[in-house]
Amino acid sequence: MERQQTVLIADDEAQIREILSLYFKKEGFKVIEAADGAEALVQIQAGKPDIILLDIMMPVLDGFEVCKQVRKISDVPIIMLTAKDFDDDRILGLEMGADDYIAKLSPALRLSCVAAASSCNPRTSKSLNIPIS
Repeated sequence: MERQQTVLIADDEAQIREILSLYFKKEGFKVIEAADGAEALVQIQAGKPDIILLDIMMPVLDGFEVCKQVRKISDVPIIMLTAKDFDDDRILGLEMGADDYIAKLSPALRLSCVAAASSCNPRTSKSLNIPIS
């Protein structure tokens, strides 16, 4: 039997974690979550994720610092997931060792998350109050 892939979703916004968790579970991933940077580091050590979605603006330790710490011990793929879509932040994230950088509010990400949430439960997108326009 093939081992289930694990994704760590590290974001201080519970709604974002919930939406992404629904999407990744639907795709067959095991999901672990962290609400701040320190918790993310603990989950990385304990859960050994295959991929990390990492918010930049988190309490305790920001995503840049988490990325820097992870790169000292692992080459796991890291996708910076953030509301900040500035070139300087993108460059810094990539220099710290991130593999990619996705804006939280990108239309493609929002639509795929909403579609996944809606397919799991038709009321989910309404109860989460997700704007899709």
